[in-house]
Amino acid sequence: TVRDDLHRWTLSIGRPYLFWWVVTCVVFVGWSVAQGAGHIADTVALAAWGGAGSLRPWSGFWIVSACFLAMMLVQISMRAGWWWTLGFAYAGLVIARVEPELAMNAPLAFVSALACTGFVLLGIGLREARSRVRRPIMTGLGALGVGVAGLFVHDIRPLDLQAADFGTPGLSILVASLVGSGLILIGSAVGPRIPSVIGRVISTVARCNVAVLLSFGMVLFLLRTPENGRWLDFVLALAIPLAIAVLSLRSRWASWAHGVQDFSYRGSSHKRFRGAMF
Repeated sequence: TVRDDLHRWTLSIGRPYLFWWVVTCVVFVGWSVAQGAGHIADTVALAAWGGAGSLRPWSGFWIVSACFLAMMLVQISMRAGWWWTLGFAYAGLVIARVEPELAMNAPLAFVSALACTGFVLLGIGLREARSRVRRPIMTGLGALGVGVAGLFVHDIRPLDLQAADFGTPGLSILVASLVGSGLILIGSAVGPRIPSVIGRVISTVARCNVAVLLSFGMVLFLLRTPENGRWLDFVLALAIPLAIAVLSLRSRWASWAHGVQDFSYRGSSHKRFRGAMF
């Protein structure tokens, strides 16, 4: 049911979002008071609104909120049929194109989430079609190559999902879909061949993804990293949150810091989608 899905995703994403939001708020307020900075309440209010207002140290929160909303919209719409999900995605793209200011300032990156239901739908379809691909590595490399080539085409603008900017109509989304599909196909083919020891390391790191996304902004904030920061800032913003996340996996706060990570799709129209599309 929708209630079960909401409960499951609240534990998976909503609880870590709340946990790291409070931690980040404490760090930000404490540091700002110590530095004598102003507009503290305004910045916290913008962070609570989310979306484009998710500035440092809340840099990654918009990604998580958009993911949560997109998955819930997919869970709801797929019960009526995959075309409803496609309709949600199209509506999000239209709103972002016609009313960019409204889309950019939507709470919790809602318009971006609405449009990104199309990417989720693509992922579901790709999972169903994957077994039909005879040469997933070659097909994946082909899709990845075409997508990467598209990144260097001057007339194809990059996506800026935080600002609900979907680039050049149609083409930017096509490039992103090709890159994502290629990586998924390659990963699905290579995954079973990875040694178990390395696989366990990858699984451990993967469990930390939400915590890292929600905490890397604090490192950039404390380092006072400019927009065009150094490679050292990048390494520290990745390594420090990852180290903290790994160490907290077995702590009493693990369920809050990482959530209950079960991200499988369980829509009731899953079989209908497969039959209709394939």
